[in-house]
Amino acid sequence: MSPRKRKSYRQILAAAHEGVTVIVASSEIDELMLLCDSILVMCEGRARGVLVREQFSGDVLIGMASP
Repeated sequence: MSPRKRKSYRQILAAAHEGVTVIVASSEIDELMLLCDSILVMCEGRARGVLVREQFSGDVLIGMASP
């Protein structure tokens, strides 16, 4: 991981820890599972569902994001 990305992750997590709402848009599943408390999964421009941290799984996310 690049130092720049590591710094960004630290800033996002610090802001969230302080109670700030942070919206992260990414196609990187590992990144989303690391940074998010919940994930809105989109497929072809439509919401497919929301997962909370306890439901996170790469397989579930890929399945929901696939047409």
